[in-house]
Amino acid sequence: MCGRTFTEYPPFAVAHKRYALAQLAPRALRYVEDDSISYRKGVLQSYLPVFHWPLDGVTESWSDDTRALAHSTLYRWVSALGAPSYAIPEGLINRSDGAFAPADWKFTTDERRDTLLACWRCCSLLGLLTNHAPL
Repeated sequence: MCGRTFTEYPPFAVAHKRYALAQLAPRALRYVEDDSISYRKGVLQSYLPVFHWPLDGVTESWSDDTRALAHSTLYRWVSALGAPSYAIPEGLINRSDGAFAPADWKFTTDERRDTLLACWRCCSLLGLLTNHAPL
């Protein structure tokens, strides 16, 4: 009656993302934890790009319609999982490897460092809850 719409997503879905949480979290955690992984390396699997074909005309051969997962997508995933809407309290994640700190070259501002830390906390907790193996 008020003219508003409310959407409730299932636990595996992330609002405004094409991928489910099971695909976002392991890649984002791998990027944040591994000092040698860049955004461009983070979207590779077994040193090959992750390819996607258009839904309306899936073919067996590669064509101009073939799309690979872009490195900017991983940047947005890390940003989304490090956003305040996914904020996890600092004391909730206790890892035996001590305090986590992202590599210095992965951020230039304190805000981005905080986003990387928040993403790490979120993905670590999701990994513990779902017991997913890393990529």
